[in-house]
Amino acid sequence: MGESKLAGQFFDAAIGLLQEVRDGDSAEIAAAGEAIAEAVANGNRLFAFGAGHSSLAAQDVVYRAGGLALMNLLAVPGVVGVDVMPATLGSALERVDGLAGAVLDSSPPRPGTS
Repeated sequence: MGESKLAGQFFDAAIGLLQEVRDGDSAEIAAAGEAIAEAVANGNRLFAFGAGHSSLAAQDVVYRAGGLALMNLLAVPGVVGVDVMPATLGSALERVDGLAGAVLDSSPPRPGTS
């Protein structure tokens, strides 16, 4: 009985967070969807990036079976996944000044590639 109550509380909290996102961010999510659709329609390549736990979502977008085949992972050594020690180093690296510029200058994404 206690597990059922805790599970219900978990789902209620998750539903509440999803409602907050829907109510507060639906315009931004729609704009992102339109940008992705436009990029696909124009034949552009799409890149996903994430650091720390966000990298798992980026990898999921790229590698999940049935995913959008046009997605490419923008991998940054030491930031993607949980392959660094200590594990908190990946999150610290994402805040290094100049890292984003160095990654983009050395990577396939170019203006118009989305």
